[in-house]
Amino acid sequence: MPTPAQMSFAFMPDSQAIEVLVGIMTTLSITSGIRVLSPGSPEIGQMVITALVTNTAWGMVDGVFHLFNIQVERAREQRLLSTFTQADTAQTRREALAELAPQALVHALDDAQIRAYQLSSQMPVASPHALHIQREDLRMALRLWSLMVLSTVPTALPLVLIDDPLAAFRWSQAVSVGIMFALGIPVARWVGMRPWMGGALFAALGSIITFVCIALGG
Repeated sequence: MPTPAQMSFAFMPDSQAIEVLVGIMTTLSITSGIRVLSPGSPEIGQMVITALVTNTAWGMVDGVFHLFNIQVERAREQRLLSTFTQADTAQTRREALAELAPQALVHALDDAQIRAYQLSSQMPVASPHALHIQREDLRMALRLWSLMVLSTVPTALPLVLIDDPLAAFRWSQAVSVGIMFALGIPVARWVGMRPWMGGALFAALGSIITFVCIALGG
């Protein structure tokens, strides 16, 4: 049975898949938006550069927020775990565990089981250094930034490789929808949905964005 600390992080989403999804949607929105605003002859290079710069900036913001969020989560987790391990009555133990574990699990355990769980979860309070930014945190922030930047490439490639502007846009939009379907699968697995259903939902979202852009002239 996992400790309360392990439970806290076990329910985090696949942020890397979501990061790529956001990058794809951002690129699709930017390129289609520029085409709507410049229906005559939009500058392909300008669109690609705009999408790349935007995703680069958002990737940096997401990386910084990841570092901030992970520190906040660790500090909160340490406080809640300390409260749980130091609780000295059945009621306070149950209330403290409810802050760490799913409600269904807390309701399923009796007081003796929660007490045994508390004893098995005893651990020393982390030193101040444990709450500092770790090397792995920096690697994850860099990974999120890289994924956001790289997600621009598959959507932008048709715009660069295909001479016919309209055909290039349609291929770019089709590639975006296809990637959104593929990346919706791991997100669906994380939330407990059927993989094909998650992929279909994300593909539908991409299709809606595409149809709106087409209706507006994109």
